[in-house]
Amino acid sequence: MIYTILPSTDTSGIMAEIVEVDKSGRIVIPKKLRKDLGISEKTKFILAKKGQGQILLQKLDVEEIAERLEKELAGRDIDAIVRELRKDINEKVRTNSIQYHSIKLADTMAAHQ
Repeated sequence: MIYTILPSTDTSGIMAEIVEVDKSGRIVIPKKLRKDLGISEKTKFILAKKGQGQILLQKLDVEEIAERLEKELAGRDIDAIVRELRKDINEKVRTNSIQYHSIKLADTMAAHQ
């Protein structure tokens, strides 16, 4: 069941509707909104929690993301960026592993005292 609170867009361009979650956790995006935003059956979204009781649903446009990456990375050494990223990730994994094992060792020693 869908209820339109504001039959037309308000001054900020936001259309507000009340939608109901079904027993499988799904909601229906109203047809007019799907049409206006070019949302079809296989459209992908990013879903994020934003603040108290708010959900952000962002349409994922792969072409737009690819274009932005091309612009942002133009003239940069991609291999160097990847190497640096891998180094950072490996360091975090190593640090977290050491912290985990230190905690487990302390717990084991305390249990045997």
